[in-house]
Amino acid sequence: MKFKFLLLIGVVFLLSSCSGDSEVKEEVIEEVSAPVQEETEQLTIGEDGWVEYDHKEYTVFAPQDWEMDVAGRSNTTFILFSPRDSKNDLFRENVNLVKDNISAMDMTLFDYVKNSQNILEEHMTNLRDLNIEQKGERYWLTFATTQEGMDMYYMQMMELNDGVVYILNYSSNDDSPSTHAQNGKKIIERFQFNGFNL
Repeated sequence: MKFKFLLLIGVVFLLSSCSGDSEVKEEVIEEVSAPVQEETEQLTIGEDGWVEYDHKEYTVFAPQDWEMDVAGRSNTTFILFSPRDSKNDLFRENVNLVKDNISAMDMTLFDYVKNSQNILEEHMTNLRDLNIEQKGERYWLTFATTQEGMDMYYMQMMELNDGVVYILNYSSNDDSPSTHAQNGKKIIERFQFNGFNL
């Protein structure tokens, strides 16, 4: 099923952002995403110092030192990368948005979340601390895994609108309440799509 790919997208970004040749990748990302950004986004810095990315489909707020990638890698709408903590930092925490159109399926958001839970339990290496919580019409999933020998921590928020599931993912290799983790959660909480807050 298509949602199987989309749910596991956070892991894909984890693996792509762990590379040691990130400087080269970042240069390519800038070249690819800059023209798209000029055409579709306007940047504003708010009173809180966060950048407001106004896109025709969504508005997302992020700290100024987080890098926006709108190149559409791995079926994402965007990826926001945290800054590196040092030159030796091999992983950049990130928030990404993917969409899954389930309008042709006989499926509720609850069904989607339960299927996602089954996929996680079946395919994720060393899945730990899976927690699913419903807040209003949104579902929040948090869990930890081990991927390629690295402990990983995820937070996902899912909401259904007009037959499309919007999935915001935060990925980190650090489970401490770090500034990046706080910012990742805040990015997800403040996200707006087509006139509604997720």
